[in-house]
Amino acid sequence: MADDLAGNLQSYKLQLQQVEAALETDAGNEDLLKLQKDLTEVIELTKELLRNQSGDGVKSAPQSNSLTATSAERTWKAGDKCMAIFSASGKYADATIDCIMESGQCTVSFDYHNKSETTMISLLKPSTNKKRQMIVASDDVRSKKQILLEQKEYKKKKANKKAARMKELEEEREVEKGKWQNFNTKAFSKNKKDRKSVV
Repeated sequence: MADDLAGNLQSYKLQLQQVEAALETDAGNEDLLKLQKDLTEVIELTKELLRNQSGDGVKSAPQSNSLTATSAERTWKAGDKCMAIFSASGKYADATIDCIMESGQCTVSFDYHNKSETTMISLLKPSTNKKRQMIVASDDVRSKKQILLEQKEYKKKKANKKAARMKELEEEREVEKGKWQNFNTKAFSKNKKDRKSVV
């Protein structure tokens, strides 16, 4: 439970920083001011709960004075792919680390949301997107040129398969067209025979 509270506390602090950043551009916004007040109150209550549970005080996030930072899972640096909490949904989303700050925070750009946010380094997770993570076995080391050739061959096969399918569909259409024309010819010729000229 203390770990949950510590994680929530970090999340609340992050949200408060985002609200304060928004207040810098719109200082008179009443909703933001109320949200800032409420978040401050929630942070104080969470700190008090943590003090009551552990007696040791508030656990703090890991700090870093360099361009790399270490979380419980790994060492992060600018440009790394990761999973970070997207504030709009509250869920983890694919992101790229833009900047790591000394305060134990970092700025991330979300890959599919076209937004950047500041988050705690300790809240980052390794990326789970298998397409982006290229795991190369030690016995299967391929150069970039080989990979590009394989991709080119794959695209060529795919294009050939598509062309064959289009040809097959066109042949089916021609067969159907022929059937319709035969039917139309027979129907028209029957009508011609049944007609008698009136003279």
